[in-house]
Amino acid sequence: MVRLWPALFTLVLFSAGCQTRAKLPDLPKVSPSSFPAAVRAQIQEAYDRAAAHPMDSEANGRLAMVLHSYSENDTAEQGYRRACALDPGRFEWAYYLGVLQLARGNTAGAVKSFAAAVRIRPEDLPARMKLAGALLAARSPARSRKIYEEVLAEDPDLALAHFGLANVLKAEGDRKGQIRHLEIATGLAPRFGPAHFELASAYRSAGNAAGAEAELDLYRRDPSGGPTDHYLARVMALNQSSLYRVQIADKLITSGRPEEAASLLEEVAAIDPSDESARVNLVVAYWQLGQWERAAEHYRAAVRLNPATRAHTPYGLVEFEQKHFGEAERAFARALEISPRDAAAHTQMGRVLEATGRKREALAHYRQALAADPRSRAANYVLGLALVESGEVDEAILHLEKTLDPADEKTPGYLRALAQAYSRAGRTQQAAATYERARLLALSGSQGQLAAEIASEVERQPR
Repeated sequence: MVRLWPALFTLVLFSAGCQTRAKLPDLPKVSPSSFPAAVRAQIQEAYDRAAAHPMDSEANGRLAMVLHSYSENDTAEQGYRRACALDPGRFEWAYYLGVLQLARGNTAGAVKSFAAAVRIRPEDLPARMKLAGALLAARSPARSRKIYEEVLAEDPDLALAHFGLANVLKAEGDRKGQIRHLEIATGLAPRFGPAHFELASAYRSAGNAAGAEAELDLYRRDPSGGPTDHYLARVMALNQSSLYRVQIADKLITSGRPEEAASLLEEVAAIDPSDESARVNLVVAYWQLGQWERAAEHYRAAVRLNPATRAHTPYGLVEFEQKHFGEAERAFARALEISPRDAAAHTQMGRVLEATGRKREALAHYRQALAADPRSRAANYVLGLALVESGEVDEAILHLEKTLDPADEKTPGYLRALAQAYSRAGRTQQAAATYERARLLALSGSQGQLAAEIASEVERQPR
């Protein structure tokens, strides 16, 4: 016999959850022609199946999932309600209905739906955590806390449960408890962006400014990172639109997962060979992976689709990495012909010119990059390094100081360069403090080799 947890008993016993067939909602009205051409067939197929089998819970639920994946929330919710009514014992329909209701602010409905999901599958920890989150949103923190505590008693290593309990404790005014559970959550899931953000806020409220800044650094590296809702991932996997997949791939590239991005983008390019955005991002992904030929293949495809493509700059980086400076220069020149104020293209053109001994021209391009985008970290960095080399250290420091925000995996390297400039300028105390900050940040970001190099460099500094 499955145990029914005490905190859930009343909710499960008295929650209606999915409706009965007596209250069967109508089949959602769907117009496939209103969707992008690339996904119309998928929408039409799902709708036709549900229309042909109106009393089939699976067909109705599948239609709702497809609509949900494209953010058609009104019709998706109607579809889930119908699927629930046709099969009140189906876990997925109650769970997905709760997800939509919570996202749309219907906290009372979400509580009922998640309670129904838990009644169907009481051992399911994700569903119980969803119920706890809905209860907190519905301003029932005591009941929410009880569920999170029961979940953690069964599995103490669930970062999401620690995060959820921390949110409850925040609502109850227990800052010390909130911080403790946020620290555990981020320890279990180091890329848990929202947990790092909440911990930064909690540290700041507690007067721990240094801890708050460190947590914000970690949050900025991957703001949306963290444990995945595997049930919801099944819904989003149904979204076949090129735009959605390119957006997901862009996030993967930004978060340092180019291999996954390339795999997803190759699917997009296979479905729609004319998708220029996919080609541009494939050049970026393969540049990060060091797969030069694949990058060149997609660059040529992008140019065929649009001679004014954004792929010129990332392709210049591909050639620069191989020390093909002539090809790199031509690519950056094309980018600047198309967009004369392109800060990234000016920055990279400067790097090519500097690598080929044309330092005065390089400095001019770096300054043009900053004229277009004064906050460009890359332009401030390369100009700062060039100025240090030419002995203009005070101006170099001004530029290197601008590389520190936002913080990400590159920040320890930027701090190291700034510390070197401070040292050259005779500002030894600032140099020492900046070296130490760089070393600690490298360690917290699992950049052990860089941390060791920084420590070794500090040892060689004059005392």
